[in-house]
Order: sequence, then structure tokens, then C-alpha cells
Amino acid sequence: MNNFKIHVMIVSDQVLPNVLPTMDYSLKPDRVVLCETDAMQRRGLGSRLAKFFKSKKIKVEIFKLGSAYDFKELQKKFSELASKLGSSSADVAVNLTGGSKLISVVAQNVFATKAFTCFYAVPQNNDLVEMKGGKAQHRQLQDKIKLNDYFNIHGYAVISKREKNLKLVSGSHALCRELFADFDKYGRQVSYLNKLAAGAEEYFSLKAKANIKKEQVPIFELFKKHGFISSFDEEMVKFSSEEDRSFCKGIWLEDYLHQTLKSINKDDGLQDFATSIVIESASGAKHELDAAFIYKNSLYIVDANISQRQDREPGVIFKLDDLNSFAGIYIFSILVSFRGGNNLDSNRAKEWGIHQVQSAEINELEKKIRAVIGVSTH
Repeated sequence: MNNFKIHVMIVSDQVLPNVLPTMDYSLKPDRVVLCETDAMQRRGLGSRLAKFFKSKKIKVEIFKLGSAYDFKELQKKFSELASKLGSSSADVAVNLTGGSKLISVVAQNVFATKAFTCFYAVPQNNDLVEMKGGKAQHRQLQDKIKLNDYFNIHGYAVISKREKNLKLVSGSHALCRELFADFDKYGRQVSYLNKLAAGAEEYFSLKAKANIKKEQVPIFELFKKHGFISSFDEEMVKFSSEEDRSFCKGIWLEDYLHQTLKSINKDDGLQDFATSIVIESASGAKHELDAAFIYKNSLYIVDANISQRQDREPGVIFKLDDLNSFAGIYIFSILVSFRGGNNLDSNRAKEWGIHQVQSAEINELEKKIRAVIGVSTH
């Protein structure tokens, strides 16, 4: 496919197929023409895309289509646009991926008749199908999109995140391996340690008053063994440092998740990943994500949940389902639940297509995530 200077695209809910060809350096246009229906204009999708493209130094023109269901009007509008671009048709490519079937069919009929090059983008396969003169030609798109841009084109700004090259807390991976390897011994007691650390942090203290029972002693001994607790007895726990206190509050699970994604990235080349992400919508609503990564242009959101749902508001299942809707077919959610969930939450997660890794299964977290994204275990 040639390096066309102008991309014509149809604005729709699925923005990824419109954006990916422009991020391939060999295909990046100088200008895009966003064909927008009244419905898309009311939702501000064209304006959002325009803002994104301008940030990438691509000029933008918005072309209004009117109703998405008026065949004759759509035909008239696309013919008008084709005539306007006709003198430079050799420099124009029409992306048919967005929009309804009716809009795409009308656009293809109009532009193909006038000898414009048309194409479809298939994000899951990084495939671009170019069509001209009744012939189809395939080419591979480059994986270029990263987390910041992925969230941005769907209406969210990334406020903060822990980068993938972050140096993790010393000893965290060894502790987590030991903890998960003997889940029956440690699994049901770790939430009490998390609670004590959170309480100490609230009062800016390295000490926490406790009421440690006999069956809870092993988890405190484990964290002390690895240097995150300096001392403890039945009535008091002392954390080694502010960083260690935060680690005991729950960062240990996020660190383990980060290390897992780092390992998958090394072997299978994730496009991007990060942990402890805060995103914000245009309306100011914020969401905290434990982790997110991109593989084959699909976004995977991971929530590492230590408590059961009744101990955590808002419910993590509802949060993941809400986020699932914003990128449509190109987003998947994974719930990593250390203590497991109640039956209602588990059933709801299955119904909503949320992948679950629970309790002792976390010892094989890397294997589980590889299975979700469809790569073999090394």
C-alpha cells in the first residue's frame, strides 16, 4: 500500500481501526477527513478523534454525513466528498472499517467507482486489506499504539502509572512465590496484615496495634523473614519502613503482577504494560487500575483484588464491566482475586466475560494470563 497523504475515515464507536493505520510510520497521512453522522457528532466522537490526530501533527477535516440511515443522502454526501477530493485521488485512501454496514457499503460503492483506493483494517491480526480495481492486497500493520494513546482515543487521560521498567521492591518476588506456593497456610490470613498496614499508614506510623491469633502468626513470620516487618508480637506489629508498610498493605500483589507481565513481555513482546494506573474521563471521573497491557492491539485490564467484594467498594466486578464497555470488542478484563469471590460475583463475572484467577491459581498467574491472550507457556 502506498503512503497516501489523506485518509478518509468513518467515525464510529470502534475507533481503533481508524487510528492504527495512521500510527504505522509507512502509512501515516498528512491529513485525515473524519466522516461523521449526526449521532456520532452528538456523542463527541469526531471531536475526540480530531483532538487526538492534531496531537500527532496530523491535519483534520470533519465532514458531516447527516443521518446514518438515509441511503440517498449518504450517497449524495459521499459523492460530494469524492468530487471534492477527485483531483488528488491518487493520494487518498478510504478506510471503510468504521460505521454501520449501510454507511460502509455506500462509501465503498461511491469511492471505488471513482477509482479511489479503499481498505479495511483488522486490528486483531494487524492486517490491512487494500482494495482497488476488484483486487485485494494484504499487508501487516506495525504494532505502534501504547497505553496512553489507547486510553486517550477512548476518552480517558492517563494521570499516573508505574512504568514497565520500574525497579520492584527488593525481595518481593521471592516472598510472593513462597506465599502462593503454600496458599492453604497463608491465604486466609494475609488480609489481616493488609488491614494493619493500611491502619498504620492512615496515622503516618510504622507501628500498628494488633490482636494476632495463633493461626495468623505464619503470615507475619513470612513477611518478617523477607524483611518487610521488623518485629511483631500478639499486640503490636512494627514495619521496617514506609515503603515496607505500603508493600504490606497490598503492593506485594501488584508487584507480583508487575513481575508476571514483565516476564510475558520478555518472551512474547507485549506492546505496552504498566501497573498502578490512574485514568480520568473528560467529565473528571477517575478509575484506579491495578494493571493494564496491550497485546495484538487488544487492551487487557487486570484488577488484583485482595479482599472479597463485600469488603471493597465499589464492587470490582461492576468496575471491570463498566470499563469493558468503553473499547468494545478490543478490551478484555482479568480479575486476580487472592481470596476468591462469593458465588454471586463469580457467576456475574462469567456472565460478563471477565476472566478470573482465584486463590491458589495465582501461583500459576503467568500461565493463566498466557492462556487468556492465547500464547503458549514457555
